[in-house]
Amino acid sequence: MKRRGENAGIQQAYGKIEVIQNRQEELDLRRQEDFLREFAETERQGWLLEKECDESTPETEKNLLFQLSEKAVLGGLPLQRIFWEGKLKLLLEHCHGIISAICRHIRRLFEATWNDRFVLISNLVAWEQQLV
Repeated sequence: MKRRGENAGIQQAYGKIEVIQNRQEELDLRRQEDFLREFAETERQGWLLEKECDESTPETEKNLLFQLSEKAVLGGLPLQRIFWEGKLKLLLEHCHGIISAICRHIRRLFEATWNDRFVLISNLVAWEQQLV
């Protein structure tokens, strides 16, 4: 008799564990969906910036590079930072001599963490020296 009660208790515990696991999976899926939506918005902004760049003058191109560097430093998700760094690197292949100005601009972005600014500046220096 005692075993039957223990087995029922164990089955109830497993049932609760399954409910908790399902709930956690649902929460994880919601979080991933939010990340995907953020990334899709990032992609959209990148596409609009690229389109803007196609019709740009040297001054607007410089402003575009500053905007991209800000997005690369301030991107909330690592995936966003990588996306903006890639866009920045592609544009810098066509623009020479502006990397030092972008580095100065990044140093002044005090709302970003020191480490995030340092990582992007080190990437810029490496790209300038063609190390990466």
